[in-house]
Parts: sequence; C-alpha cells; structure tokens
Amino acid sequence: MSYIETIWKRHAYHQKSFLLSIICVPLSIVYRIASYLKRGFYERWTRKRIIVDDPVITIGNLTVGGSGKTPLTMYIVEHLQSLDFNCHVISRAYGSNYDSQFAHYNGEWDTKGFFGDEVESYISRIPNLLLSIGKQRGLLVKKYSKFVKHQVFILDDALQYWRLIKDFQIILVHGKYLFGNRNIFPNGPLRENEEELKRAAIVIVYSPQNSLEFYQKYLNVEQLFFARQKIVSFENQQGKSTRISELKKKRCISVCSIAHPDSFIDSINSLEIELLKSFKFADHHSYTSEDQSIIENYMQENDIDYLLMTEKDSPKWKKPNNKILISRLNLIISESEKFDKILLDYIAQKMKNI
Repeated sequence: MSYIETIWKRHAYHQKSFLLSIICVPLSIVYRIASYLKRGFYERWTRKRIIVDDPVITIGNLTVGGSGKTPLTMYIVEHLQSLDFNCHVISRAYGSNYDSQFAHYNGEWDTKGFFGDEVESYISRIPNLLLSIGKQRGLLVKKYSKFVKHQVFILDDALQYWRLIKDFQIILVHGKYLFGNRNIFPNGPLRENEEELKRAAIVIVYSPQNSLEFYQKYLNVEQLFFARQKIVSFENQQGKSTRISELKKKRCISVCSIAHPDSFIDSINSLEIELLKSFKFADHHSYTSEDQSIIENYMQENDIDYLLMTEKDSPKWKKPNNKILISRLNLIISESEKFDKILLDYIAQKMKNI
C-alpha cells in the first residue's frame, strides 16, 4: 500500500489532518457538484434513461473502497442459480484491459484481454455464469434484456450509475469503518451523503463490530442485515485443497490488494493461523514481476511454507508457485431466509410483467 494511500486512509477513517483538509475540501466541492449535475441530468431528462422489464438487482456502497460487494454478488448468484434463474452479472471491471467497448462471457470471452480481478474471481468461482463488462452498463442491460428466460441482472458497484433506472438496490456498509469522517471524497470516504441509504431496499452491515441495535440507531433503516466473511478452504493454483488444521502448524505469510486488507488478515487470524508477515497493496493493484520476486525472495530467506492470498489476487499472480494457497470464502448473512425472501419477492413481482 502506497504512503499516500496510507495517509489518506488515516485522514478519512481515523484522525483528520488539517493540512489534508485544506487540500481536499476544494476538490470535494468539485466532486459534489459534478456528481449532482450528472445525477440531475438523468433525473430531469428521463428519456435519456434506460429501463428494462427484467429484474435488476444493484449492489453498491456509499463510500469508496471495499465493503463486501464481490462476496455478496457471488452469494446472490449462487443462490439464484440453485433456483434455476439465469444470473447475468454486469460489471465496470476496474483494472480491466481489453480490445472492444464491451466484453461478454458465456462459457468463453468474445474478445481478448484482462478483465479485472473481481471479474476473474467470479468466473473462477462460478464458471457457468453470464457476465458482461463495460463502462456503459445501462447499454449492456438494454442489449441483453430478455436474452434468456428467467434472467436476473446483478449490477456490481453501480449505485452511482444514473443512466439505468434501478428499482432494487442493496447498499453495503463496512461495520468497522462505517462512513469514516463523514465527508465527501476526497476529503472523506463518502461518494454520496448518508441520507441516500433511504434508496436501499436492503442495507447490509459487512463485518459488524457492534450490536444490531447500534447499527439500527446509527443507520436508521428498516431492512438491516449482518454479513460476515468466512474462509472455508484453501486451494493451490491447481485447485487441490489443503486442510485448515494443517496450516496452524506451518509458517505462513499473506498478500492482498483489496480496499481493507485487515478484513482478510482478521479472517485468517480467526482460524488460529499465525501470519509471520502480511504484504498489503492498493486495491486492484496489478502485481509486477518485481513485486512477486520480492515476496518469493522473502519466502525463501525465511523458510516460509505457504503464501496465502484472496480469490481476487490469484488471477494477477502470474508466476506458478506450489506454495501459494488461495482462500475460498463464503458469505454468512444473518436471517438469510428473510433476506432471500425479500429478494425472491422482488424478482417474482418483476417477472409477472414479462
């Protein structure tokens, strides 16, 4: 993780810096005005907006950085697929690099390139997935509307995408960091004001640190759920599993490039696996040959048995290494039956009109 990012996170989430505030406040004003104008344009000129008959589930957060969007998307896809729905994930695909305006996956890609760590982790976990990526996500939804029967669109990180009319939104809030210093980016972590929680059909507190009553009072929302990430297994690059109990006796280190790396480290520590060192990089960081060599040299010099990483990191680690173990995560949602029912009631209502 870069020095600048470390300083900014401290300012945004822990201890405000007067100097950073002087620099960031004018930029936050510009960001707020630009966001207001963009949203206002589409809300005023409704004929420019896109609406489809298919169910559209939008997953997002009010802050920059991670709050569990990727594991929640996987949870919803796997659950709906088990009920014979055709899930079509639409993603901006941060960090991607491909040859065309859009890219579509249906067993294989229709173009060549790298499609981003989140997208690659979706395919690794759920190979029988419909997936489309591009900046203009509304055009993708319009293009593939009624593409297959019983289709449900799931938009990953599209809460602030205004061109598409979205009628079912799930907002995630990180239970540890909440809204930080409550200022708009870049003077704080917020993309939008906290009042925008009212748009959500469901609010999920990811990795909660306090009681349900605390979050209900703090967030002031009705449909509130908790979600926790649990590591269920570790696999090598060939897909062979290693028992978690075996790792408790081994010399392990970790590497990750996610928004809040402490969440991954805490998940490992909860399994009573001792980490001798953790390498942390910026969110969506692409590992260079130099990065990989530094870590592998450290492993060799310190007699390390295993390097643990997330599913999002695995596609970006190009060097084969039999000491790499990839964590497989499940999302545990409180009152999951109630959560699933709200989701299915919405889908059933939408599909009545198709």
